[in-house]
This record gives sequence, structure tokens and C-alpha cells, in this order.
Amino acid sequence: PQMLKLQQIIKLRQFVEFPSIIGINLPSLKLQWLKEEIVPNVKKLVIFSFFRDTVKYLADEFKTQYVIHGDIAADDRPDIVERFNNEEEAILVSSEAGRFGLNMTGVHDIVHFGYSYNPATMKQREDRLHRFGQSFPVNVFSPYLTNTIDQGIREIFLKRKENTQEFDDMSYKMSEVR
Repeated sequence: PQMLKLQQIIKLRQFVEFPSIIGINLPSLKLQWLKEEIVPNVKKLVIFSFFRDTVKYLADEFKTQYVIHGDIAADDRPDIVERFNNEEEAILVSSEAGRFGLNMTGVHDIVHFGYSYNPATMKQREDRLHRFGQSFPVNVFSPYLTNTIDQGIREIFLKRKENTQEFDDMSYKMSEVR
């Protein structure tokens, strides 16, 4: 019963990101927001998601060669990031595999395509972009869909974030997607 609940939560989270991942033929409102509000206005962007399938959908949608997820060999990841760092305009899409040990520079914007219950997890992602060679602030976008599991996870995140001072220096933009 506990595993079934976890699977249902995961499916709800995937539905909010890309309904087609779980077999429902509806457009992704988050993708629409990303394409209309963010991508046209930035040069270099990193998008994080928890789900490999979401990473693959986003990589296909934006036709980017800069993709990191659990199926990408750890030895190949630094090369992907280095090539991305050398581009003037590019999108890198990553799962949680990209939040460890990789340093991305020259990025102005990061999108958390899905929230974490744990603020430290999202901070770890962002820390990949605040490294030597980074000479300007990084905007952090965290879209969420109202009246969905997204909003509930966001509320848990904000309560936990309230209990830590680590986020004072971050430029968060919580974006409600309707």
C-alpha cells in the first residue's frame, strides 16, 4: 500500500510536467510557459527535472544536445558541460544526475521544472551555476501549477525553506502557471 501511494504521487507529478508521459493526451502547461515566457528571453538556460522522461521530452522539444540524466555515463557528463559552457546560447536539460560535481558557467537562468520537498536539493542544483567564472547573478524560476500536487509540494518546500537562511542570496521567481 505504501509503494502504491508513492507510485501514485510520482504519476501525479509526471502528469503536471507532461501529461503524455502517463498516457494522457493533453498539452503541458509548464512547457507552454517555458516556451513563451522564458526561452525567448534568455541566452543560456539550465532546466532541471526529477524525471528522466521529462528530461528527454524537453531535450527533444528544444533540440538540444546538452542533456544529462542517469543513463548518460558519469565520464561523459563533464564533456557535455564543458561544451555547453563554451556556447554563447544554449539550453542544458538535466535530471538530478547533473546536480553533483558539475560546474556550469555563463548561465543567466535556471528553471526547476519540478519542485523538491527538500530545499537543499534545489540549492545543490543552483550551486552548479554559482562557480568560479560566473560573473553575474543567476535568476531561478520555479513554475508550479495551482490546485495540483505542484502547489502542495511548493508549500512544503516554502515551509522548509523558511527554516533555513541559505536562500537569502538567491533571486527566486515563483511563477504561477495557469
